[in-house]
Amino acid sequence: MALKTCRECGGQISSSAVACPHCGKKPFRMGCGTVVFILLLGLIVFAIVGQNRDKSDSHKQAEPYSRNKQPLPERSKALSADQLMNSCIIQYDSSIRMGAHASEYLGRLEYLNREIVVKGTIFTISTPTTETQTRIDFSVGPCIAPGGNLIRCYITESEVGKGPGEIATVSGTLTAYGKLPMEREESLGGCGYYVELHDCKIIH
Repeated sequence: MALKTCRECGGQISSSAVACPHCGKKPFRMGCGTVVFILLLGLIVFAIVGQNRDKSDSHKQAEPYSRNKQPLPERSKALSADQLMNSCIIQYDSSIRMGAHASEYLGRLEYLNREIVVKGTIFTISTPTTETQTRIDFSVGPCIAPGGNLIRCYITESEVGKGPGEIATVSGTLTAYGKLPMEREESLGGCGYYVELHDCKIIH
């Protein structure tokens, strides 16, 4: 026969005793009703938690796409010209495959209409007769023909202070990207992708 301690007086009593022989306190016993109540309460809590989790998951799936979600590079961390061009080529080619929805997917480029910082080697510096701003072109791979893929930066400063073949870091707003017409593309070794940045400033 096992003994246990009375919670009321601390005396030793039999585990099968109906009441403590010292103080008369009846020991606590969990009845069937208490067990059933605890089980029901656990089921209710489990159902509520599961329902809230399902709502949370469905909300995440229905959340609309936003191209501003991904953080853009800090001004101190410039994108290389190759990195920017590769991102634009991948987005452009993927968008064209979408057919009627191409324009929607073109607008999802994370850098579009945002100020970014780009570092590259200058290919040409020019002031087209039809434009008032000086334009710096970065020639970007992968491409067979030099100047086949270009990042065009329209700068606001009158003096560039850089020349072709030199490395430059510029900031500007990416306003457009795409691919030149087919006949121009063929003359450039199958390349012809371009990216345009406006309101550019030379940082370094």
